[in-house]
Amino acid sequence: MVRILVYLFLFVQLAVGALVVTHMADVGPQACATLLNRAVRFNEADGGLLYFCNVKNQPALGSMAHCIIDNFDSPIYLELFIKGCKGLNEDQVHGAYVNASGRMLNASTLTGMPLVFEPVQLAPAAVLMEFSSERNNALTNNWSVYYGVILTAYWFVILAIAAINHWTYYLFPNFIKSLHGPVFNWFRNHFVLAPTGRKAHSVPKKLVVEWLVPLRFETVTVLGWAVLAAIFASTNTLPNPGFALSTSVNRCAFLALWGMPVMILFAGRNNILQVMTGWPYARFLTIHRWMARLVVALLFIHGVGESVTAINLDYYLPTVQATDVIFGILAVTAGSLMLFQSLKYFRSKHYEIFLLVHIVLGVLFIVGGWKHTTAQGVPQFHYAAVVIWVFDRVVRLIRLVAFGVRMADIELINGETLKVTVSRPGWWKPYPGSHAFIHFVKPVHFWQSHPFSFVDSIVGEDTITFYMKVKEGITRSICDDLINAPNNKGKCKVVIEGPYGSPVPVHKFDNAVFLAGGNGMPGIFQDVLELSRKHIETKQVSKLFWVIRDIKSAQWFMDELVALENSAVDVVIYVTSMNSKDSINDGVGEKKNFREYGDMSERMSITQKLSHVEFRLGRPNIRELVLAEAAQTNKSIAFTTCSHPGMVDDVRAAVRECLSVDQSKRIELFEINQSW
Repeated sequence: MVRILVYLFLFVQLAVGALVVTHMADVGPQACATLLNRAVRFNEADGGLLYFCNVKNQPALGSMAHCIIDNFDSPIYLELFIKGCKGLNEDQVHGAYVNASGRMLNASTLTGMPLVFEPVQLAPAAVLMEFSSERNNALTNNWSVYYGVILTAYWFVILAIAAINHWTYYLFPNFIKSLHGPVFNWFRNHFVLAPTGRKAHSVPKKLVVEWLVPLRFETVTVLGWAVLAAIFASTNTLPNPGFALSTSVNRCAFLALWGMPVMILFAGRNNILQVMTGWPYARFLTIHRWMARLVVALLFIHGVGESVTAINLDYYLPTVQATDVIFGILAVTAGSLMLFQSLKYFRSKHYEIFLLVHIVLGVLFIVGGWKHTTAQGVPQFHYAAVVIWVFDRVVRLIRLVAFGVRMADIELINGETLKVTVSRPGWWKPYPGSHAFIHFVKPVHFWQSHPFSFVDSIVGEDTITFYMKVKEGITRSICDDLINAPNNKGKCKVVIEGPYGSPVPVHKFDNAVFLAGGNGMPGIFQDVLELSRKHIETKQVSKLFWVIRDIKSAQWFMDELVALENSAVDVVIYVTSMNSKDSINDGVGEKKNFREYGDMSERMSITQKLSHVEFRLGRPNIRELVLAEAAQTNKSIAFTTCSHPGMVDDVRAAVRECLSVDQSKRIELFEINQSW
């Protein structure tokens, strides 16, 4: 909704003239006003176009009347001038014309912009030249507005297509399930599900710097905007002599301004577009990063081009010393630094520093750009950007206050997982596919938040539980505190922001296969639980595969696994390491005797509680597992995965292979992964 309101604001601004589309007939009076203001002063006030509308200032009005009537044949020029002057009529203009006739000063003989009390005559050649120059500027600016609207409409179209696609899963599931065969499968295999490269998508690639490879359709979407921007930056620019480069790079800056609100919107958490399109937050962040790179690149081109123009005109130092230019340099510098410090390495290794620096640089980027564009008369884009950013922050604050500060029970399990259990308000309803941001109210870390999947507690009413893998930063700090605590348990005040995210329509398929790895289980469990409850209605065949490193890992999710007993969900747990025995054969159906491994008492306790679970020893062959599950049914099947990046990419590659070998049914893939 905020996106719609912001862009309505921009288009209203366009309609009322804040983003001006100039009509050619307006250029004639403007050219006359420009030349007259360069030549003389009719009083001590600054001269604008309205300056010539004053009937009491007959020399000024008479000079304007002669310039328009003598140099432009069409009556539209005079009509638009009169229309732009409040209270002025045609008889008054013609009266000033007659009054000025026969006693006009020749503008070519005047120097130093003298104060005059007689009307002034402009040379027709000078008027024609100025008209041509201002006409070119007006046409160039008009095309800049048209192209900016197209670039904004581009995202409306893309998001509309995504929304239609998303809601078709819910409204017309049978139609979706019918979309298979050579053409549809090829398109989904090579465009929708395929990474831009070969296989890596969730796993970062390293080429000089570490980066995440987007999907092909994400790349094509962003590339489409970039290609349009490149074409628009070099099309319909009508330069004036000596300013050809400046005209082109000014177009780059204007297009960057149109992209900036989109760039900021896509980074926001409170984005109704997630619900409309079903896109995960990670996808919006991917587009945000690439849009940021394109926007900064356009602004950089603008800055370099203007610098070259100033050097060619031997006016560089006065130019860079101007206040608005200094703020423009500040904005481009801050934006460039943001691109560097937002690389995957800094986000992953030093997130706290990244976040703080990103906010500071973002403020400098907006303030610098706002000051610069205000001097150019187009600050509306920064108004929109600030509105989007403030709206997101205000809603986040409201969410935090509404949830309230609550005491959470925290337990360190097996030295690798934090179990955080906290009560929730009755109105705060989790749903499948949702996630939330958690703030630990600690002196150093209270301002940080990370997205985590969670589950609605099985054992406690109005209670949610997070399972967090211990990494660096806040989770490591809490882990260190709990290591020496009694039973590795403690308490901490927390505030939760959410829930966010959009559900995936896995329940619309005839078969559902869930694949989780390690701490990815909470991300898909709510879907699994909902399907188990609806089985009687849907008759859906559901399977859950969970890959864990050690049998002890099953303990931290024991209550949830027990809840699936007597359900229609088949649960299989792969244990990849048992008491340092790592070299157990891979395979889909490798069912070695579980009793041969592990501590007897521990094993018995787990197997007794999870008698409905099938344990398999060794690391599963994801490709064979997915292919086997797809081959076992002749009806539609959906694979849902939430795991570490390597396993997610393996599942994606396997599903893509299924699409190429099995065209008899709809085979779908859903990912429920959080990234930032």
